[in-house]
Amino acid sequence: MKKAFTLAEVLITLVVIGVVAAITLPTMIQNYNEQERAAKVKKAYSTIAQALIKADALGGGSDFEAADGSDESIKEWYDTYMAPGLSTIRYCIYGNTMRQNGCWSTEDTIDAEGNKIPYSSGGGYGPGYNTASFVLADGTMATIDIFDPNDLWNIFGVKVKSNKGLAIYFDINGDRKPNKMGKDVFCLVYKDGSAVPCYADSSRATENCEKRTGVTATNGYWYDDEGNPHQYSGSWNADYNGRAGYGCIMKYMKKQ
Repeated sequence: MKKAFTLAEVLITLVVIGVVAAITLPTMIQNYNEQERAAKVKKAYSTIAQALIKADALGGGSDFEAADGSDESIKEWYDTYMAPGLSTIRYCIYGNTMRQNGCWSTEDTIDAEGNKIPYSSGGGYGPGYNTASFVLADGTMATIDIFDPNDLWNIFGVKVKSNKGLAIYFDINGDRKPNKMGKDVFCLVYKDGSAVPCYADSSRATENCEKRTGVTATNGYWYDDEGNPHQYSGSWNADYNGRAGYGCIMKYMKKQ
């Protein structure tokens, strides 16, 4: 006849199982969340990138700069070139109406260090105030704006050959929090006929995922990752100096 387990032995076994679960479950949950985030990032990136490629093929790439001047011309550009390549549930025109009309979260978007993205609540270049904004069928929100080469490198970590390029912010969980770069908000750049993730041309993408990195400006010059000086024409906004978290998309695009 087999001897039955004692109550003490059963309790000890349950305690051991509980300890193992307490150690392993958080890691398992985190890994699952990371995989889910990577899948959403890749899906949104692919959808937007393909729409931009189609828009460029239709002649919309070079026309965007001309359209960037009035609500009417921007909407005409969007309807003619972008809309054919997207399945959307909402489109909003330039300005604060993007957030008021549900094309971006009404909460300020923050970087990986918790700093508010420049101008995101004052009209300008932050997410939710960009030139064209739309919501995809799965709830992903996106905004598009045009930038010059200095800003594309300084803010988004991408080098361009042309005079202008498009930068796109997208939020994979819509208007829900945390509205944080590298967590639910990511970015890509469309330049020289192709789409690339932010920080695609920077060696600091992984480091940037957690903290502020990038170029610095001194006496009218900005310096790239290799320390090469470039003359900067126009006013300099120190808040644009390597926004933390912009390079996180590289981590998720590489995740298997």
